[in-house]
Amino acid sequence: MTFNEITAVRNGQDKSGNNFNTLTVNCTTYNTMVHPITGATVNALGSSTTQTINAWEAGIDSPYNHLFSAKPGTAVVGTLETRDVEPYTIEDTIAGQTTVRTVNSYTCFVAEDATSPRYESAVRNAFRWNGHPLASSNVAATVTVEPTDAVDFGA
Repeated sequence: MTFNEITAVRNGQDKSGNNFNTLTVNCTTYNTMVHPITGATVNALGSSTTQTINAWEAGIDSPYNHLFSAKPGTAVVGTLETRDVEPYTIEDTIAGQTTVRTVNSYTCFVAEDATSPRYESAVRNAFRWNGHPLASSNVAATVTVEPTDAVDFGA
């Protein structure tokens, strides 16, 4: 599980005059555990990462717009999700050496509860919004059902 908290908000306006906020979200993983000596239930903290997301006041259809008015300190429902995406290239600089490599995974913040029936749709939308559409193996197949002859149930 993750605990997600907005730690900073920066106001801006895009070239079309639409107001937006860039939100810095700190996402910390944790597990609820029982302390072996005291028996108390505790939240054991894991790794933490920072994500920035843009939320518009109006005029742009971002999956994060509902967070536009959120302030620092606000807890946010969501999940850090890593998925296979269409391949893209990145530059790495290690010890002064720059290399270009192709990667096919990406992590982004999905502002939806993972148990929600809308979750997979929210995942596709968030990855597409962040410029990394899911690889075709991650996209649910469309099933076409052919019409059948009417069945008489003895009515």
